[in-house]
Amino acid sequence: MARVTTATLLGEMTDLSGLATKPDPFYTTCQFSSYDRRSVAPDKPGWFANGDNANTTDRRHYIRDEKVGNRVEHVLADMRGPGALVRFWSANPWVGEGGKLRVYLDDDPTPVIEADLMELVNGKARIPEPFTSRAAGGAGNVYFPIPFAQSCKVTHDADWRGFYYQVNFRRYVSSADVESFAPNHLTEHADVIREVGARLADPMNLVVEALDGHEIDVTVSPGSRGDAVILDGPAAIGTITLRVSAPDPRAALRQTLLQVYFDASPTPQIESPLGDFFGAGPGVCPYQSLPFVVEPDGTMHCRLVMPFAHSARVHIANFGKQTVTVTGGVVRTPHTWSAQSMHLRAKWRVTHGAVGSPDGYDMTYLILHGSGVWVGTALMIMNPTDIPTPGGGWWGEGDEKVYVDGESFPSTFGTGSEDYFGYSWSSPDLFQGPLIGQPRCDGPGNRGFTSNYRWHILDALPFAKSLEFLMELQTHVPTPGITYARIGYCYTTPGARDDHPQIHAAMLRIEDPPAWIVRAAGAAQNSTVLEAEDLARSGIEADVQHDARWSNVAQVGWDGTPGDVLSLSLPIEEAGKYRVILCLTTRPGGGTCRIALSGNAVDHAFDLSHPSLTMTREVDAGIHDLAAGDAELSLICQVAGAIGIDYVRLARAQ
Repeated sequence: MARVTTATLLGEMTDLSGLATKPDPFYTTCQFSSYDRRSVAPDKPGWFANGDNANTTDRRHYIRDEKVGNRVEHVLADMRGPGALVRFWSANPWVGEGGKLRVYLDDDPTPVIEADLMELVNGKARIPEPFTSRAAGGAGNVYFPIPFAQSCKVTHDADWRGFYYQVNFRRYVSSADVESFAPNHLTEHADVIREVGARLADPMNLVVEALDGHEIDVTVSPGSRGDAVILDGPAAIGTITLRVSAPDPRAALRQTLLQVYFDASPTPQIESPLGDFFGAGPGVCPYQSLPFVVEPDGTMHCRLVMPFAHSARVHIANFGKQTVTVTGGVVRTPHTWSAQSMHLRAKWRVTHGAVGSPDGYDMTYLILHGSGVWVGTALMIMNPTDIPTPGGGWWGEGDEKVYVDGESFPSTFGTGSEDYFGYSWSSPDLFQGPLIGQPRCDGPGNRGFTSNYRWHILDALPFAKSLEFLMELQTHVPTPGITYARIGYCYTTPGARDDHPQIHAAMLRIEDPPAWIVRAAGAAQNSTVLEAEDLARSGIEADVQHDARWSNVAQVGWDGTPGDVLSLSLPIEEAGKYRVILCLTTRPGGGTCRIALSGNAVDHAFDLSHPSLTMTREVDAGIHDLAAGDAELSLICQVAGAIGIDYVRLARAQ
C-alpha cells in the first residue's frame, strides 16, 4: 500500500494515467456543503429545498458552532480517520469581512491554515494560482491537497449571512498510511508545486510517452459506420486528436458518433456525439483544460488515458444526412494490463423538451454497477428562456447528488448546478480552467446554449459496488422546451454495467432556441425594452440583420472601421434616472466599440470578438439622468470588425 503525502497527492493532479488504475490505498470521496437541511430523503417534503446557504434567518446549514477563546467558529466540515481535503469552493468568499477560514488537523488546536478567505482564493495566502482561482460570478476555488492521518476540521468565524460553501474530502481505508500536511510542506515541496502548477496552467505541454502513432482518415456517408483505427494490446490510447469536415460541421459534430470498444466488448464503453465527447457543444466551443482541449479551428484533443488488455477499436457512425470526414490520430502508449487496470467509459444522453420548474426534479447522468472511478462531467444545455437576465432566466438552481456503493443519502449533495461546475450566481461570463469551465453561454443572460465542464482528478469519485450521478433540473420560473444533454466520464473494471440508453438519430437533433421577444421579467422587471431596429438611426449606414437568436428576430449592425459612429434615438417618456443596458453581439470577426449617451462617453470599451461562436451580451452603460424626449445613444467603433446591437433596456434607478 503506497504512502500518501502532500507530494504524492500533488503528483496525482496531473497524472492522467494514474486515473486508469484502482486507487491504492482505496478511498471514497465525500462532500460537506451548505445544502438545505430540509432535504432529508427522496420521499420526504423538502427534497428539492433550495435555501442552500449556511446561515439563514431561521436555520443553519453547517455542522455546529464552537467557542474558541473569545470567538465563535462555525464548523463547516469535520472528517474523522485518514483522508485528504482536496477541494474548497464558495459562491461568495467576500462574505464575513474580517473573519478567518481555519483548517485543523489531527485534533491539534493550532490550525495548519488560517487565512482571510478572499486572500486564500485569490492566491495570496501561500497557496498560489492555479491551485486557487476566481471563476465566473466571483466564486472562489481551491484545489490543493491537505492530507491528514486522523482528522480534519474546517471552520470560519465570520458573522455572515447567506454564505455558500462546499468542502470535498478523500476518505481513505483505515489502514492507509497518510502523512499529515504541515505548513512547511509549502516550502519543502516548492519545486513540485511550481512544476504541477505550470502543467495545470498550460495543459498542452503534458508529456505523453508514445509507443507509436496511428493516423485517422475516414469518410462516412449518411447511415454508415466505419472503423477509424484498430489497435492491439496490452497498451493504452494516450491521446486522441480528431477534426470533422462536412458541409455543416455543427450538425456533423452532434450527429456523428464516436464509439470505442475495448477488449472485444459487444457494446461500446465510449458512446457520444463526436463534439460532445470533447466536453463542449454543439458545434466548436474552444477551450483548454487538463484532459480536453478544443482549438478554434475545430481540432479536438482528449488526453484521458484508455488502457486495454487485448484490443481497442475506434468506430465512427454517421446518423446525419451529410457525408462526414473525420481526420486526426491516436497515440498508443505503454500499459501493462493488471487486475488494477480499468477501461474508460464515457456515456452521453439527452432529454429534449424538458420542462424546467422551480419545484425541481432529478436528471440522471449515469448509474453504474461494478467498481470504478468517476472522473468528469460535462453539460450542454439549451435554455429557451425569454428573460434576458440570469435572475429569472436561470436554469441551474438544482443540486448534484452522488450516491456511492448503495448509500441511502448522497455523500455528495451540492448547492446548485453552477456551484458544482465551480462558478456562482448563474453568471453568463465565459471562463476556462484546467478542471472547471464555462466555454459557452450564448446569452443574453442564460438564454440559448451553455456548456459547462468539471474534471474530477484530485477529487475523483471511486466506487467499489455502484455509483449514481444525478443533478436536479430546477429553474427560476417554469420553462418548457429545454434540451438537457450531458455526459459522464468514468473508469470501470471489466464486467461493470450502466444504464446508458442506446443512441438513435432522433436524439441527435439540435434544438435551437425558438424566435423570441425580450420579456421584462425576473431581474429585468420594470424595464422598458427598445428594439434597435425600431429606433431612428443616424451616422454610419447600418443594416437590419435577421436571425432567430436576436429578440424580435432582428438586430442593427455594420462592419465597422475605427471612428465609425452609429447613433440611435432613444424615446424617453418620463424624465428620471435610468440604468441603460445594451444587448450587443459577439462573434468571429467582431470589432470593439465604445458607447456615449447624449455626448457623455462611457469609460469602457466592449470587445465583440470571439474565435468561433456568435453570442449576445447585455452590457451596462451606467446610470444616467435622462430628460423626457429623445436621448442619443452612440456606438463608436474603436477596433475594426462587426458591431451589432439587438436592443436597449432602460431600467428605473433609485
